Amino acid sequence: AAAAAAASTSTTASSSYSEMKARPL
Repeated sequence: AAAAAAASTSTTASSSYSEMKARPL
C-alpha cells in the first residue's frame, strides 16, 4: 500500500493513510 501511495496521487494517499493508522510500520 505504501508503494502504491507513493506512485499514486493524494487520492490513494488517503486510503493508504487509513491503512498506515491501522497498521503502523
